[in-house]
Amino acid sequence: ADRPPAAASPPPLDIVSVQHDPRGQIRASLRAQAPGAVVSGITAWVDGAPQRAELVARPQARAAVVIAIDASASMSGEPLLSARRAAQALVDRLDPGDEVAVVRFADEPTVLVPFTTDRALTTGALDALIAGGNTALYDAVSLAAGLLAESGDRPRVLVLLTDGEDYGSAVGNGRAASLRRLAESGAEVQAFALGVEADATYLVEAAALSSGAFAAVPAGSSLDDRFSSLGSRLGAALELTVQVPPLTPGEHQLEIRARIDGEAVASTTRVPVTNDGLLAARVRSGEAGESGMLVIEVTTMTFPGTLAVRADAAGTALAVLDDPLRVLIDPWRLAAGPTDVRLTATIGGTVVATTTVTADVPVLAPELRIKLVQTDGGTNVLVGARAQGPAPATIVAHVDGRERARGPQPELRLTGVRGERITATIEDGSGRVIATATQPLPAAAAAGQDSPGSVGTWSLAAAALAMIVGLPLSARLRAARRSGGHHSPWEPSARTMLVGRSSGAHRNDEEHMGTLVVRTPDGSERRYPMTPRPLSLGRGADCDVVIHDPAVGAVHARVRALGGGEFQVHGIAPRRQLPFARRHDEWMVVRQGEQIAIGAHELTLLAPEAGASG
Repeated sequence: ADRPPAAASPPPLDIVSVQHDPRGQIRASLRAQAPGAVVSGITAWVDGAPQRAELVARPQARAAVVIAIDASASMSGEPLLSARRAAQALVDRLDPGDEVAVVRFADEPTVLVPFTTDRALTTGALDALIAGGNTALYDAVSLAAGLLAESGDRPRVLVLLTDGEDYGSAVGNGRAASLRRLAESGAEVQAFALGVEADATYLVEAAALSSGAFAAVPAGSSLDDRFSSLGSRLGAALELTVQVPPLTPGEHQLEIRARIDGEAVASTTRVPVTNDGLLAARVRSGEAGESGMLVIEVTTMTFPGTLAVRADAAGTALAVLDDPLRVLIDPWRLAAGPTDVRLTATIGGTVVATTTVTADVPVLAPELRIKLVQTDGGTNVLVGARAQGPAPATIVAHVDGRERARGPQPELRLTGVRGERITATIEDGSGRVIATATQPLPAAAAAGQDSPGSVGTWSLAAAALAMIVGLPLSARLRAARRSGGHHSPWEPSARTMLVGRSSGAHRNDEEHMGTLVVRTPDGSERRYPMTPRPLSLGRGADCDVVIHDPAVGAVHARVRALGGGEFQVHGIAPRRQLPFARRHDEWMVVRQGEQIAIGAHELTLLAPEAGASG
């Protein structure tokens, strides 16, 4: 009879686990099969190229390991069962002397088992995990950091798994505070994001605080292999650290050559490279910032200056800013609705990581404005338009019903126009009209009309104020009509509301220097009394005049009454919000009755006698 094949003998040097760190390391845990064998002369080869390697014997002190598992309601069913199995696989691979603590977190974190070497207690705690409640992620990290900080001078490891973002942590124990406590604990963090709803940017930051790692685990994928490999590494007596250049995602080969008791040996294994953690991103919640832009926060484990990131959505390249690393999405350039944004990271020209996040692009109403300047040869017309979408919309101008000109947004200019009425429309890519505006044309010799010289001054003032608000076609001055040598008052509608930080009843007549009237897009108005103290304008809640408009900066401008019907407008938004300004603090003086449009809001400045009523 044939003899059964002999079982393959284990290699003299066994690679029991391997882990790639996208910051430029491979960590391999080794075990010599012969008890008491002396390992020496070790070298490492990655994809056939020699790399610098260092062999470190694990300290005799036993490790302290905290396993913190998200048990919120979203983890119910298979996710929690998978987490329990994986955690048990990790515990089974640890050295018997390693101490393990188990933390469950939902509405609040709970220590199910303090540090113990009793594996029966650990298994019982894992089996008892049930799902329910919210995710107090920051509280859980702070609690685990405290346990590890008090565990003595020995290797400390936090194994953290969650499928969501923080919801319900105690006040004062926020994101920054929990990360600070984690850093102070000196623990190695092994962070696992289960599914796309997990706060990957936070987990990457946590792992980057130490020599830890981050892993993104798709929903429904098995955690067992990842956790058991981690347990093997923590339980091994020898660890080899190999310095490697940036590796592309995929499988790479690691070969380790050494001498055991003087005899040459070699072992080879595959290294799966995902570069998880090299690039994590999330869309900032809340209203748009950065002058109306949607913002994607980007977190990376690589060192500053070595990583280049580019982003695009629907074939449109997006702006990527540094310090902090973030992507800006101009909602005007994209179609409204859920939009996938693809981020690509390169090191030295090599693509090392990609990720995709979904941004909800808001619906923006088309903007269409007509400006008229009377000259001796007729009327000069400037039609400004802005429509949402990746392709530029078309502006069409009609004079008395006949098409006069057309061209792409953002503006269309006509000179020497004569007639009774001009109508402007915006057409989308299919030729559909999406916005219309009509304005009468002034008669060539209207009585009391401003002279060409005064109109020229109006044009310069409008251009200067456009520099202040920093948005094309979003600011204009409209000279008040003169009657008997005086500015006629601008009459507010019946819906005017008197609002402001303090009531006019607390000011005497000498302090009252005018009124700022704000007209909202729906036609309602707000009035702000003006004193020698400037009024701040912007989206920020601390501004005197809060303007809820994505085209307006957090603190965009200040307006100060100078007296005599004059007002100083001072643009103070950051320079990136003022693309036409030489400096970020442009200012100018305007007269009472003149109007300023910022975004979709219209501001009118009135002298005391004009604004006394209402």
